[in-house]
Amino acid sequence: MDVIHQIWPNWTTVNEIGEGAFGKVYKVKREDLGNVSYSAVKVMHIPKDNSEINDLHRSGMDFDSIHTYFEDMVKNLLNEIQIMESLKSASNIVVIEDYQIIPRNKEIGWDIYIRMELLQDLGTFLEDHGMTRQQVLRLGMDMCQALTACEQEHIIHRDIKIDNIFFNGFHSFKLGDFGISKQLEKTQSALSQKGTNMYMAPEVFRAEKYDHTVDIYSLGIMLYRLLNKGRFPFQPPAEEQMYASDSQKAMAQRLGNAPMPAPAMADEQLSAIILKACAYHAKDRYQSARDMLAALKEYQQTAQYEGDEFVISTDTQAGKSTSRSGNASGDITNGTMVAFHGESSEPESPSKIQSDRLTPPVGGDIGEVKEKDVSTREKRAGLCRKPVMIAGIVLFVVILACAGFLAVRYLTQDTRNLAKKYTTVDKLQISAKMPKGWKVTTDEDQAVAVYEKGDVYKEISYTMDFDYAAVTKYGLYCGLGYANEKDAKEQGIAPDGASDKYAQAYLAKLKRSYLSEGEDFDKILTESAIYDINGRRYYYIQHDVRKDDEGKSGEVAIYSTVQDGARIYYRLLVRGAKITKEDREILDAVMKSVQMNTEGIKYCNLKPAGMWKIFMHWQRIRL
Repeated sequence: MDVIHQIWPNWTTVNEIGEGAFGKVYKVKREDLGNVSYSAVKVMHIPKDNSEINDLHRSGMDFDSIHTYFEDMVKNLLNEIQIMESLKSASNIVVIEDYQIIPRNKEIGWDIYIRMELLQDLGTFLEDHGMTRQQVLRLGMDMCQALTACEQEHIIHRDIKIDNIFFNGFHSFKLGDFGISKQLEKTQSALSQKGTNMYMAPEVFRAEKYDHTVDIYSLGIMLYRLLNKGRFPFQPPAEEQMYASDSQKAMAQRLGNAPMPAPAMADEQLSAIILKACAYHAKDRYQSARDMLAALKEYQQTAQYEGDEFVISTDTQAGKSTSRSGNASGDITNGTMVAFHGESSEPESPSKIQSDRLTPPVGGDIGEVKEKDVSTREKRAGLCRKPVMIAGIVLFVVILACAGFLAVRYLTQDTRNLAKKYTTVDKLQISAKMPKGWKVTTDEDQAVAVYEKGDVYKEISYTMDFDYAAVTKYGLYCGLGYANEKDAKEQGIAPDGASDKYAQAYLAKLKRSYLSEGEDFDKILTESAIYDINGRRYYYIQHDVRKDDEGKSGEVAIYSTVQDGARIYYRLLVRGAKITKEDREILDAVMKSVQMNTEGIKYCNLKPAGMWKIFMHWQRIRL
């Protein structure tokens, strides 16, 4: 019997994808008019079985006392759910979609069903893909975003570790499992140890008073481990055998304030960031997750490093990985992946992506199939081919290189008049690769790629303008000429892209537009989130679209940011169908390939405008 289907009739169980100490996780699906959606359902039973009740009964507790004991456990679990629901709008927190707590009839016990987004745990992601240096940075920045949301709600997670990080399939990591989290006001006394010892801050281990910086410490330890070939601070190098006593000694050194060595796979600048996060005294750490995020962003944008270098490798990648000094390290697998085995459950991966997803492609159209790796014997045989074959291959490579060059579409817009108000940049130039096989047209301010098959129409476009580049102090989403310098620094026209206020104002504008036509925008909204891509903040929104003149419906997905005083706008429109995972991967690949001219950015004298002038401008540009 499919109990999950009985609770949520629109959902059916596909298969079991994980099991832990407190329950199981199932993959479930929902089908609507041929469109399939997936989620994960965590099923827990309190108590787990009758043996727990019998143990309490033998200890002298009566029925009412045992009932109260387990009911308190259920209330603690409900607290976890409520914490995650309070963080539902945060883009890097695991989303709980629904839950049910069902008491058992005539006996002590509760069955808990929690439906949440389907994600891949980080341990499984590491085993399947390994991890590049760029992905470690992405993970660190995403967790800082998650902890920033926690700090705003006065929540301390207290259990940041590999097990509790998840991958969403779209180059983003999320924080989950708030099972031992407490609101800040309730944790100041800190009379009990919580969390995992190997990631635990010294003050938590000593049961002393602590604050939100313990999460920053645990995040630092996790990043340290990822950049140290799977080994915690003070453990033997990955190339050496480790014994049980080594872990105990390593933890004793860490909790004893011994000077922490730099991670093996981090350069001096990145090591400094991680070691500051792992500082023994709370006052010496980053005092907020936002501060640590700023440091990681600065490193990503200014440091010279090999972003596609594997710091955690799978068996197939072991021969490709290099150490910080550039020497081959074919034995990395034994020293890294083995260290993560047994630390996490293994739910099914919702999607597979390339491990170098965050770095722009060098050549070829998006969607082009890459040549598979061949064995050493085959490579040697290839060298013995006839000269004419070699010449043919060389010619073919040249043709591909030319095609890859021509696939890049450039947009350039004159910003010299704008420069008097805002920036020293004379011209803003953007380039991105468009999907292979799609018909592409360009003009000065827009590039459009179109794919048509039967009744299905797909379009990817990117444009830029100056009418939507600012958010004023009144919260209106307006042109750059109607914002002052304070607006620029605080509300959205910063060099690194869209701010939270910029995104909120854009979402509000869409809601007003749909409301004016009598539609509830919240019902058609699929996702709204902030993403960091290639070191720049983008606002992503996906929602249903109205039917067109031909009666076709579909969806639209948008990435929007601000650069050099211009609003940059990437859009995927699908008519006659819904956006699929493959469509989203294509759009993400376009975004991954984006390159912009970022030279000469400088704030200039922006003039504030009166409310009436702003209102008239907003009336002119609104939908």
